[in-house]
Amino acid sequence: MKTKNDDFIKQSLEELASDKEIFPSSIQKQRMLAAIQSEVKITTTRSRKQRLKDFIVNRPYRFAFSFSAVQAVICALAFGNDYTEFILKLFE
Repeated sequence: MKTKNDDFIKQSLEELASDKEIFPSSIQKQRMLAAIQSEVKITTTRSRKQRLKDFIVNRPYRFAFSFSAVQAVICALAFGNDYTEFILKLFE
């Protein structure tokens, strides 16, 4: 019984075995290198404020979880069990 998966695998192996050029050309390599260098140049010239802003804008979920964890630790250290009991009473 032949399946579509078998055809896909066979076709993939034939493509790899063919004489086609699978590596990037020198022009493509130069373009990739220029793109990487421009990204590195941009990231090294940013200030701390700009990096923090980019972190918040690009990854809001990470910022929210980080802020929540820091807040919980600070409040638990400052108020001890009273803070935990207060939070639990809010949800009753």
